[in-house]
Order: sequence, then C-alpha cells, then structure tokens
Amino acid sequence: MPRTQTVLRPVALPLPAAPDTDSGGPAAADGALTSTERAHVLELLARSERDCLALIEPLTDAQWSSAPEGRWSVGQIVEHLGTVEANIMRLVHRMLASPPDPDWHTRTAGRDALLERILGDRTDRITAPKSTNPAGTDDRATLVGRLRDGRAQTVAFARDTTEPLKARTFAHLAPAIGVMNGYQWLLCIARHHDRHNDQIRELLASGGAGPR
Repeated sequence: MPRTQTVLRPVALPLPAAPDTDSGGPAAADGALTSTERAHVLELLARSERDCLALIEPLTDAQWSSAPEGRWSVGQIVEHLGTVEANIMRLVHRMLASPPDPDWHTRTAGRDALLERILGDRTDRITAPKSTNPAGTDDRATLVGRLRDGRAQTVAFARDTTEPLKARTFAHLAPAIGVMNGYQWLLCIARHHDRHNDQIRELLASGGAGPR
C-alpha cells in the first residue's frame, strides 16, 4: 500500500551546473537542442542511473522491501522512478505533436536552474501525483529491468532527436516550477532521479531498509 514519505535532510552531492540555454545560435533560436544542452542532459541521465544502480544492486531482498512506517521502501522508490520517467516521456512525445509555443523562450527562462534548486532540496516537500504511487505488485527483477529499459529509451531519444524540443511547453503540476519546455522535462527526469537517489541513501543510512 502506498505510504506518505517522510522528508529528511538530503545528502549533499555535487551536481553538474546547468548550461546557459539562452545562447547557442540558430539551434537555440528555433528550439532545437544545442550541442551543450544535449551533452548536459545525457550526462545527467547517465549519472543518475549509474548512481541508482550502484545503490540498489548490492541490496539484500530485506533491504529492497523493508521501510519504516510511513516511508517508501527502496523497491517502491524504484517503481515510482520508472513510472514517472515513462509518464514524462509520453508527455514529451505529446508535446511534440502540438503546435510550438511562440513565447517559449520567455515562459521557460530560468527553469533549468530552478529545477536543480527545487528538486535538489529534499527539505522542500513535493507531493507525487497518486497515479505515480507504487503499486507494489511487481518483483525486483521486473522493476529494475523496467528502470533500465526506460532510461535506455530516454537516452536514445535525447541523443538522437532533432525536434525543436524547447519550442514545446507544458506546465509542471508543482506551481513553484511552472511551465517547462521539452528539454527541461528531460532534465526533470534526471533531477527527479537524483532526488530519489538521495532518498535511498537516507533510507539505507538510517537502517530503515532492513538488515544487510
């Protein structure tokens, strides 16, 4: 059954700084990714997955499935991550099928750094949509496989797309984040993953994930 998460002080980790997306010549002007932006999001996606797998692969089944009352287990966190990533990628593809936002540059200015600040601070609580709460019905191998497969598809899209991602916009459910463009939604996948990697670290450090 889904549990309400308890917010703890995050572990401070160095994060790559967001590049300046207000420059980059014609590619930036029409909303396509610049080479700097593409490299940045690919770095974040690779690192957040690598860190997650390094955290979860050594865990015992008890550590995978146990959690204190009112908190998600590691397995539930991993399920949530896979669900959110799949939902965001479906959203990005829907955005690309919609007309471009002529004011995208103004409406989404500064959101890269805002995402890093808000999602990087776990003392700032963000309530997940109920549709992304873990069901707890799939086994460990299924959830890890889904996480890996989803990330491989996201990375392939971010690496290969020539679409004007930044010219398509959609508002985040959190009012503090607001309207984001397609590139920023890809950043959101990685920043969200980093946030929950910190949650896993906190859970393991507290001993709340069960015996080794």
